[in-house]
Amino acid sequence: MAGPAGAVGFVIGLFIPAIALSAGIRSADIENRNLAQPPALRAEALADPGFYAALDEFISDAFPFRAAAVRTMARLDYRVLGGSTNPKVTVGEGEWLFLTEELRPRCELGAEELLARVDRVAAALEAAGLEFRYVVAPDKHAIYPEKLGDLAIGTPCTDLARDALRAGMRARPGRAVELWTDLLAAHAAGPPVPLYYEQDAHWTPHGALPGMEALVESLAPGTWDDAEVVIARVHLRNSDLATLIGLPRVEETPLIRMRLGVGVKVDKAVIEPGVEITNTRDIPWYTVTTDQPTVPGRTLFVYDSFYANIAGHLVPWFEESVWVHRGDLFDFPAIAGLLPRFDNVVFQRTERSAYLTDPAHDLRTVVEAQR
Repeated sequence: MAGPAGAVGFVIGLFIPAIALSAGIRSADIENRNLAQPPALRAEALADPGFYAALDEFISDAFPFRAAAVRTMARLDYRVLGGSTNPKVTVGEGEWLFLTEELRPRCELGAEELLARVDRVAAALEAAGLEFRYVVAPDKHAIYPEKLGDLAIGTPCTDLARDALRAGMRARPGRAVELWTDLLAAHAAGPPVPLYYEQDAHWTPHGALPGMEALVESLAPGTWDDAEVVIARVHLRNSDLATLIGLPRVEETPLIRMRLGVGVKVDKAVIEPGVEITNTRDIPWYTVTTDQPTVPGRTLFVYDSFYANIAGHLVPWFEESVWVHRGDLFDFPAIAGLLPRFDNVVFQRTERSAYLTDPAHDLRTVVEAQR
C-alpha cells in the first residue's frame, strides 16, 4: 500500500495538467485526433466508472511533454523496430506507410451485387433525365503492391473482388469510370513523382490526374486539354499516416494548376444545409465562366476524401458543380431536398469503402428530389 508520500505525489500528479494548461503548456495534437477534454464533475459521476476512465484519458492527453514522449516512442518503434505505434497504420517497404483498414477491409457487398446497385441508381437517375458516373479511387496498395514488402496480411477481400469490379465498370462506360488501368499504366511508365504519397493514405495530384481526365472525357468528350494542365512550383502535403504514428512529415510533389491563362473564372456560393454537417465545412456551389469547353450543365459530386483533395483541380472543367460529402448526405439525407436541379451526378468512393457502400441507398433522396 502506498504511504503518505505516494498519496501526495498522486494528488500533485492530478493537478499537473491543470497547472500546465493555466501556464499555456498543452500537448500538441500530433496523432490526427482530438485530444480528450476534462469530464464534467458532478456528484453522481463519482460513482460512475466511466468518469474515471474519461479523467484518466484527459490526464494522459493533457500531461506536459506528452508530444515529445509520443514522438520518442514512435521513433523507437518505427525507426529501430520497424513497427507502428498506432494499429491504424501498417509499415510497408522503406518509408512507405499504409492504412491498416485498406489491408484488412470489410466487404459487405460482392462485386456483382455492387454493380447491380450501381445499375439500379443509374437507371433511376437516367429516367429522371440525368447522367450518372460511378467512380472508385483505387487503394494505395492496389497500385503499389511491391511497397508492402513481406507483410503477412493474407489477401484482402477487395483484392479478391477487384478483377470482377474492374471488368464490370469497363463494361459500363456510360455509368462508371474505371481508374485502375490508367493508374497501373502510369506507374509502370515510371513517373518522376509517385502517384500516391509514401506516408499518406491518398493519391498525389499526379495520381489523380488520369482519373480526372477520364471523368471529364466520359461526360464531355473533347473537353480535356493537356495543354491546360500546368505543373510548376511545389505542392506540400501534411502526411496523415505519419501524423497518426506521431512522426509528422510534410511530403513534396510538383504543384498542378488547372486552366491558367485561358480565361476561366470560378465563382463560389454556399448552400445552407439546414443542419450542422460534420464531414466538411460547407456545401459549395461553383459556377465557371469561360469560352473554353466545359462539362455542360450542373453536376452533383458526392465524394469522400480522395476527391476532397482534388476538388480545386476538377472544378474548372465543369460549367457548374455542387459538392456534397458522402458522409453528410448519409447522415442527413434530407440535404438532397435543398439542392438545385442537376444534369449529372458523380458518386465517388475509395476502394476500401466501395464494398461497404450502396450507392442506390445513399442517393435515394437525390433521385426522389430530381424526379
